[in-house]
Amino acid sequence: GDRDRGDRDRRDRGERGRDRERDDREDRDESDSRDDSRAAESEPRDGRRSRTPDGLPRKSEAISAARNAYEDAYERVQDARAEADEAEASLKKMEKQALHAIDRKVADETERIKSDLEDKLSEMR
Repeated sequence: GDRDRGDRDRRDRGERGRDRERDDREDRDESDSRDDSRAAESEPRDGRRSRTPDGLPRKSEAISAARNAYEDAYERVQDARAEADEAEASLKKMEKQALHAIDRKVADETERIKSDLEDKLSEMR
């Protein structure tokens, strides 16, 4: 009883699997013929097939574009470094000027305080 039903189920599954494989093969055959017609449309006139898929640049074009992008980026980096060097030089110059101005003001204030103290001391005497 159960054993016969199990064999029958396996057989049914096997047939369904074979049917599915046959359907897949037929679908592939149809898609292959569609791909062939598309490939024939995209073939160059000299009869050679393009090695690159549609929408992708040729290897030489991709290398050239990458080289140009690298050179542009390298140039921008050089410009940025030069600008940073200029900014750093300007900063150092401004810091030097600020320190000099501070030293001058401190010296002037020190002289004024000394002068005031001497005046007060002379008044106390």
